[in-house]
Amino acid sequence: MLLAGACAAAVVTTLAVAAAVRPPAVPSRPAVTATPPVTTSVATTATSAPPETRWTSPGASRRS
Repeated sequence: MLLAGACAAAVVTTLAVAAAVRPPAVPSRPAVTATPPVTTSVATTATSAPPETRWTSPGASRRS
């Protein structure tokens, strides 16, 4: 859960910095194309997390 929170904070920070650096006159299309890599990195981090940090139901640890 901490890992997911840290990733979310990193994404928010990255987007905030990107928005601050980008001049307001730039059309919205480049901003849209810049977002998928960020989402992909978050998904990759979430799936590569050790099993202990993943969300599981209370009974899942007893069964495995």
